[in-house]
Order: sequence, then C-alpha cells, then structure tokens
Amino acid sequence: MEKNHNILQTLVDNIKQLPGIGPKAAQRIAFYLSISNKKLANELRLSLESALKEINLCEECNNFSFNLICNVCNLSNRDPKKLCIVEMPSDLQNIENTNFYNGKYYILMGRLSPINGIGPEQLKIEKLKKNIEEKEFDEIIIATNFNSDSDLTAEFLYTLLKGKAKSVTRLSRGISLGSEIDKVDIGTIAYAIQERSPFKI
Repeated sequence: MEKNHNILQTLVDNIKQLPGIGPKAAQRIAFYLSISNKKLANELRLSLESALKEINLCEECNNFSFNLICNVCNLSNRDPKKLCIVEMPSDLQNIENTNFYNGKYYILMGRLSPINGIGPEQLKIEKLKKNIEEKEFDEIIIATNFNSDSDLTAEFLYTLLKGKAKSVTRLSRGISLGSEIDKVDIGTIAYAIQERSPFKI
C-alpha cells in the first residue's frame, strides 16, 4: 500500500508542476488517469513519447518544429528587418493569428523571475544577442506579457537592445495589466500590435 501511495504521490507532484495546475487539480487529474481512464493515460504517454522524440526547437527562433527551421521562419514573405520577441511559442501563434505582423520572431522560452531563480542565463539570451549582432533590424518589438516578471523582462531586453535597431517598441497597453498574450482575444492583440509605441522605462 505504501509503495502504491508513493507512486501516486509522485504522479500528483509531477502534474502539479504544469503551468496553471494547483495541488487539488493535480490530484484530481492523477486519480482520473490512474483509475477512471487508463486508456487516455496510455494515449497521453504515447503522445508525450512521440513529442519528445520528434519535436525540436527551431534553430532560428526557438519555435516548436519537426525540422531544423520552423514553418514560420521558412516563409519567404517575412520581413527580415522586423523582429518580435515573445515569451513562449503560444504567444507567437496568437500574434500570427492576427495577420497584422509579417516579420521574424524570437522566443525566449520563459521570462525573468528572480523569486523563482530564473535569470538571463536560464533564458536564451546569448542566442538572441548573437542574432541581433549578425543581422540588421529596423524595428524590434518586445512582445512580453503585462505582469511584474514580464515587465522586468521587457526592461532588461530594452537595455540590451537599445541602439541595436532603428526603433525598439512594445505592444500597446490595449492588453491590460496582468494579462497573458495566449489568453487575450485576437482583436485585442491585433490592436496592441498596430498601436505599439516606442519603449519607455
């Protein structure tokens, strides 16, 4: 019984590490997968194994990709003089869905969070710096979310990128304080892109 309890607790602890999943939700999911729907649990296992084996990060922008270069970076109609920096692949997809941006992207795969021990070295900052040094950009858009950690990330990026492009802008505050880009409706994101303004600290 003790062994079974430890196995189940380990599952709960692992699920709890997923974004937006608290202890109670993790426990419910673990019980459901372990007892009520083992078929789904097995399908999830197979999907995860396949994803871990097949999905890579794009060598240019860090987007999820089955090839060395992702589908977005491979598009020939992208404006190479514009760069939009986002936190996660889901943010890239939401901006793409607006059809208001046609430049290149760079995904940080996170945001600065000193309280959680996430500094510049945990993000892909060195790769970004190399990208900026090797190419010339007319505009760099800082498209981080609007919360305290994301604001800190934006300010850090602005300090890093100032003078590296003709202009450094940030999404308009049409996206309200505390919002996550992947949870905002497409119209609001489109407005924020259109009304972006010079970055200010």
